[in-house]
Amino acid sequence: RTDKSQVLHRRSLRDNLAAVQSMAIYHYKNSATGAGEFPLACLSTVVHPGTTTTQENSQKFMNVAINGANQIDVDFFHGYGTNAWEYGPPLGGESAFTTAYNSSTSPLKIALKNLAYFAGDPAGGAPSFTPVQDKQSANAVIHPYQTLSMWGDFSHLRRIFEPTATGGLGDPAYSALSPADKTYAHTAACTLGMLANNIKNASSLDYTNASTQTALASLATAVNSVTGLATLNAQLPHAYIAKLSGTAQQTARLLHLKEQIARDRRYGFKTSPVTNPQFNYTVTRGPHTLGGYTVSNGVIRLGVDPVSNNYFGFGAPTDAATERRFLQLAAVAGGLGANNVGRPKFPALY
Repeated sequence: RTDKSQVLHRRSLRDNLAAVQSMAIYHYKNSATGAGEFPLACLSTVVHPGTTTTQENSQKFMNVAINGANQIDVDFFHGYGTNAWEYGPPLGGESAFTTAYNSSTSPLKIALKNLAYFAGDPAGGAPSFTPVQDKQSANAVIHPYQTLSMWGDFSHLRRIFEPTATGGLGDPAYSALSPADKTYAHTAACTLGMLANNIKNASSLDYTNASTQTALASLATAVNSVTGLATLNAQLPHAYIAKLSGTAQQTARLLHLKEQIARDRRYGFKTSPVTNPQFNYTVTRGPHTLGGYTVSNGVIRLGVDPVSNNYFGFGAPTDAATERRFLQLAAVAGGLGANNVGRPKFPALY
C-alpha cells in the first residue's frame, strides 16, 4: 500500500543538488558594522547528505580554470564546494546596502522582491507574523504553502514587502526595519550574492579564448572515450558529466552550466522552441558514436543554438573530425535528440 505521507515526505526532503543557502555572521564589537547589526561576512552552508559522495563533494575546495585563469570551484548547481566558504558582506557594508535597499530600482531591491514573491507565502511568516491557517475544508492547505516553500521559505521576507492592509509591513525604509527583519534581508542578500557569483563565473566562459578552446578540445576527446551509456541516457548532459572525472568533468560542468543557465534565464519553465531551425543541425559526415550513442546522418535537435555560439567558438564543422567534436560538446552542453533537449533544469533563474 502506498503511504501518501511517505510520498509527501520524500518530495519535501529530497536532497536537490541545485541549492544555495547562506548564514550571516555578526559581531557586536565591530563598529564598522553598526555594533553588530550588519554582517561581517556571509558563509555558505549547503551540505548534501544524500550519499557519501554528495556529502564529500560539498566539502571539496578546488580551483577550476575559466578562460585560463584559476577560480574557486564553487558550484551550487551540482553541489561542489558549497559548505563553509566565507564571502564578504552584502555590497561590502551597511552604507551601500542601505542606499541600495531604499532604492526601488536597484538590482538588490529588485532581486530581493523577486525572491520574496517567488518563494514567499503571504500567509506564512510565523512566528514573526500572525500565523494564518485555512479552515478545515476540502481546499485547506498548510502554510507556508509547499509549492512556494519548496524553493526555500522566504515568507518573512515577503511580509516585509506586503501592503499593511494585508498584514505586511508596507515596504518601509531600511532604518525602520526591526533587527529581525533586517536579518531576513541580510541573509537573503547573502544567498543571492553567492548565487550571482556562481552564475557570473559560469557565464564568463569565453568560447573565443585560446585557453578555453584548448580545454574544450580536451573535453571532446574525453567524451569520445566515455563508454557504457544507454541510448536514452546518452542524450542527456548529466550522463556524460557523471562518467567524466578530474579536469574534464570540471570543464563539462562549466560548459553545461553556461548553456543551461542561459536557456533557463530566457525560457524559464517553458521548453525551448527546439522545433525552430536555430536548434537543428544536419549531420552530414556521420555516423558518429558518442559514449555508445550513435548519431546518424540527418537532422538532429540540440539543446543549444550552435550558430549563436559559433559552434562553441570553433566555427562550423568542415570535416568528420570537427563535426564529431561539435556533437561531443553539444551532448555535454545541452543534450542531443528530440525527447530530452531544451528542458528546464534551473527554471527559478527566470
